[in-house]
Amino acid sequence: MRVLLTIHHHLDPNSGAPGVTWQLAQALRAAGHEAAIFSWDDLPARLGPRAREALFPEFVAARIARARVDVVDAASCDPWLWALVRRGGPVLVTRSHGLEHTFWDARREQARVDGEAIPLLERLYHGGVRLRESAISLRHADAALFLNRADRDRAVRDLGVAGDRAHVVANAVADGFLALPAPRPDAGGPLRLAQVGSWAARKGSRVIAAALGQSLAEGRVTLALLGAGVPAHQVLAAFPAAARERVLVVPQYERSELPALLASNEVLLLPSLAEGFSLALLEGMACGLAPVATSVGSAPDVLTDGSDALLVAPGDARALAAAVDRLERDRDLLARLRTAAHRTAQRFSWERVAADTVALYKRASP
Repeated sequence: MRVLLTIHHHLDPNSGAPGVTWQLAQALRAAGHEAAIFSWDDLPARLGPRAREALFPEFVAARIARARVDVVDAASCDPWLWALVRRGGPVLVTRSHGLEHTFWDARREQARVDGEAIPLLERLYHGGVRLRESAISLRHADAALFLNRADRDRAVRDLGVAGDRAHVVANAVADGFLALPAPRPDAGGPLRLAQVGSWAARKGSRVIAAALGQSLAEGRVTLALLGAGVPAHQVLAAFPAAARERVLVVPQYERSELPALLASNEVLLLPSLAEGFSLALLEGMACGLAPVATSVGSAPDVLTDGSDALLVAPGDARALAAAVDRLERDRDLLARLRTAAHRTAQRFSWERVAADTVALYKRASP
């Protein structure tokens, strides 16, 4: 099978949706299929970031028109123009890396809480144009793929996506993560926490600072912030002065470095306000960490509260602090969650995801 994948980002194997696209292409090739990727890297170098974002659907339509493929697997928003004008051609699969409508709701709610006025251009584009493009792409696809049940159900309920063409397909972790050993016994001392991902409001930065300031200052926990994406001083400014010596900030890392960075930690914090399918969640679990996660995105699909994770409401700093305190006091529960989370992560291989995806390609074919 010949597949063309599209992604409206530069193709970086170490970042979210582009990394997923790269991994899926690798898995499809390993299964004997042809897989090419069309990304911002294929656009004229003279285009700036805003022009790349706005014009990418036109370039996608032109690329599909000359492609000799069986399936186009396009990130949502990318194929909307082609979806409206196509007459036959390859099977069109639209893939949501996290439903834009859900992320926009989270953005508006955070702005309300912070008393922020969202800039006009952002409201018009991300709160208007992008939502329309996403809905068109999903409605007109031969198959629409979602990362979690909540996004799938919302698209069917609110966006007019046909239920029989809407499917949930998980992400996965690289084989190297699945080969990692089971977690070691508790070494004692402060509870060692880690968050993997950008230091941003949508990822729960304000919640972490509010929830952990006191316990960090008292020396009951330590915190590693990996892949913060901003300078350490900017992160540390969010915490009380007495807490900062127990906060480690790693602005960037290569994905292959993550197991070593997480090796000394016990608990993975995922306090996001919105998610599609967090790779950081699976990677942390595969590294033997117990998740304390908000019940958004794929977390309720993947995790069972009290069995392999503790789930809390998004935006609730008190609930996050209570969950951390519970694990700090009950090390037997911590050990059980770590072992169960490590076992759960083993189910999510790219080989399996590729096989599930090809089955959906065939199902969507005429």
